[in-house]
Amino acid sequence: MSRLKLALISLTSFAIAVLLMAGIPQQYIHFAGLENEMGCCFIAFMMGWVTLYGACTPEEKEVGHE
Repeated sequence: MSRLKLALISLTSFAIAVLLMAGIPQQYIHFAGLENEMGCCFIAFMMGWVTLYGACTPEEKEVGHE
């Protein structure tokens, strides 16, 4: 995946997590409970961090391939 795609996925994930913390998606998505909403926020933050890490790390060249 290209770094731009990973950066956009990271930005989108962080935006979703912030919106979940603000409670805005509650108008459209009715969660079964508070734990469910907190879990979705946690998953969005983790996805943001992992894709940000993938976008910022250098690509390694494979040995033996030209």
